[in-house]
Amino acid sequence: MDNSAYQPPVAKLLQYGERRFVETWPDYVEELHLKTVHIPELIRMATDSDLNQADTESLEVWAPTHAWRALGQLGAEAAVEPLLEMLDDLYDDWANEEIPIVISMIGPVSIPQIQQCLADPNRSLYRRLGAITCLRRLHTRHPQARERCIDILIQQLAQFEKNDPTLNGFLVSGLCDLNAVERASEIERAFAAKLVDLSIMGDWDEAQVQLGLKTRQEVPIRRFTPTKVLGPLSDVLDPETLGLVTKALDPLSSSRRGKRQTQPQGFGVQTSPKKRSKSKKKHR
Repeated sequence: MDNSAYQPPVAKLLQYGERRFVETWPDYVEELHLKTVHIPELIRMATDSDLNQADTESLEVWAPTHAWRALGQLGAEAAVEPLLEMLDDLYDDWANEEIPIVISMIGPVSIPQIQQCLADPNRSLYRRLGAITCLRRLHTRHPQARERCIDILIQQLAQFEKNDPTLNGFLVSGLCDLNAVERASEIERAFAAKLVDLSIMGDWDEAQVQLGLKTRQEVPIRRFTPTKVLGPLSDVLDPETLGLVTKALDPLSSSRRGKRQTQPQGFGVQTSPKKRSKSKKKHR
């Protein structure tokens, strides 16, 4: 791998390596004296396919992660589109977890590009789902952008007849996260058309609970059962496998579909002795 293409101070990220989990990311801008002039090189590093597919035990494989974090700290608007394109990688947990955070750091200026990504039917479903996550993260960091984020999600949900039901499910989940109770009637229409994937977060009754329109006492938690999903196959599976399937199909588990659990930011020591590796090494 030719690392000479990168110049100091950006080149230092090639040897930054894996770090311990901390509450906040390292201050790359302060530590490396990064400036706006370094943004193009940081974008190139963040999207460098050779680095992203480097040996999982190397230091270089972590350079793109450090680069996109630095882009967030610099508020690099130019990085929004190339970072959104990285959300296509189904197997890169680090990118899919952190890039929405980075884009939220760049701020509301990124909203038009997120909206364009979400609205484009030619984009992959996975990238469009990533755009929804970006809006959620952005709202968390910039509450003043709530109405804009809700409007974008509602505009896309209004296309429920054209959307993939999975996309509709994640749109509903995103609207519930933003507590879009004022748009409840528009959300209900998608459910009434039976075009929402219920495995994402549940049915319209469950959505009303999430929006505060109904109580949990009124709507008991309902789960998908292996028998319902697998049919006769459930009779031949061993109890342990059935248990795993039941957990995976539970739309209201702690890792509710459409609302991933908050992960620690930064690098760190895991509860097990094995270090967390970059899952992007699991090639398609």
